[in-house]
Parts: sequence; structure tokens; C-alpha cells
Amino acid sequence: MRCSYCRLQGHNISTCEAKTEYLRSKAQSDPHSAYWKRRYAERIAPRISSSKSCGYCRDLGHTRRTCKHLLEDQNWYVQYHNELVGLVHNYLINSSIGIGSLFSVVAQEWIDNEYKDTSSSYLLVGFEMPNNVMTTNCQPLAILQSLSGKPHLVKKPIRQFIRGEHDRAYHDRAKLTSACACALSTDWANSKMISFEDTKSVSFFKRVGRKREDYRCYLFNDHSNAKRTIENGEKGDQDWRYKNSLERVEEWKPTSIYAKMMGDYKNA
Repeated sequence: MRCSYCRLQGHNISTCEAKTEYLRSKAQSDPHSAYWKRRYAERIAPRISSSKSCGYCRDLGHTRRTCKHLLEDQNWYVQYHNELVGLVHNYLINSSIGIGSLFSVVAQEWIDNEYKDTSSSYLLVGFEMPNNVMTTNCQPLAILQSLSGKPHLVKKPIRQFIRGEHDRAYHDRAKLTSACACALSTDWANSKMISFEDTKSVSFFKRVGRKREDYRCYLFNDHSNAKRTIENGEKGDQDWRYKNSLERVEEWKPTSIYAKMMGDYKNA
């Protein structure tokens, strides 16, 4: 019997000590790599791997139902989302473009056997949080409603208009024609808040039965690894990792995101 890994006689790759040592060294050299930790754990405890493997974080020894990473991510997401809602509310009440502002929207319609650009008037009737808040470039949406013809809604990131930029969208290209400042009530913020129970319907946590879609989003994994690096104070030879983690955690703070948003008014 010859091992296909080390090419020595007397064993195979499943019992090869050189293979085990390689996986051990990879797991220890990069303690934040879930991949190599999982590979080494599967190597030394294959029975645990086959009986219990988490469908969320993919670690061994537990299931999705008892995954501490899932619970931590859900709690963090609720806190992060709700804090961001309050800051977005503050951003919008500082804007001169509020409910009642007028826009013209250019769309393509099939007229006389060809597509032609047509312009219609739209009224800003409300605001929404971004469809995905898991980004450091928060983009609140303005809801525009057609004033002519059949009712039609268009949703546009409001920040581009506050900065005085042109809408570069190919479809339903919007242009601000008349700004109207309008106070946004605190009821708006209250209606956008979420609870822990609401996270069950969030795409990041909703179980759909397809492994790749049910796995933990890399953003949560990256964020938790960065926080762990800071908490452990891993400096010295790994000082670059520590500094990079500080930057990533700071970038994800809602207050840092809000500071970037408020810069729109300075650049307007």
C-alpha cells in the first residue's frame, strides 16, 4: 500500500501523518481561517463531522438550531439596522429635497413602431431604507409617484440628487425639477425599526434549503473575525492584521457611515 499524499509505503492518505500535520500547521498559522480549521477538525474527528455540521457557519459539533454565530449575527444586525434607521432619518430631515418635491422621469415607450423617450412628472411621496443595509455606502430610497396616466412608482437613491448629480440610470432616468423641504416625522423611523423576530425573514438568516444560500454571509464572518482580532490584541508580527481589523470595524460603524452621508451636503 502506497500513500497518494507522501508516496510512502504502509498507509494511505486517510491515515497519513504528513497530511494531518500539514492541515494542523495551516489551521494554526491562520487561526481566523474557518476553512482550514474545518479541514483539520474533519481530519482528526471525522465522526463529529459526519454527525453534526452546522448549515450556517459550517463549524463542527453543533447544528444551525444551536449556532452561537447565528444568534450573534442576528442580534448585531438588529442593533446595526435600527441605529442606521435613526441616522438616515436625521440625514433626510436635513435635506431640502423632501416629500412634495417634483421630478421629471424619462422612460422609453413603444410609439409608432419604435421606442421613443417620453418625459413625465413625478412627485416624491416618501422614503425607504435601502433594500440591503449591509454596505458602508448607505443609499436611502426616494419613492416617486407618477402624476399623469396610470399610477406608477419609481424608487431612486436620494443622495445623488442631494449632491447635485445626474441620475445615470438607463431606465426611468429622473431629474429634480423643483425641490420642496418637508419635515419627516419620527413615526417614519419607528415604522422602519425591526425586532429579533423580524430577522427570520431577512435574506441573510432565512433558511431556504440550498446549502450555499444558507451559509453565513462572508460579511458577518469578516466582521466578527475583525472584532476578535482587536479583542485579542494580536499585534507584534501580525500588526498589519490588527490595524486592518481596526479600520474594517470603524468603517462598519453606523456613525462612520453617517459621517460620509452628511458629507453630501458639504459637496452639494
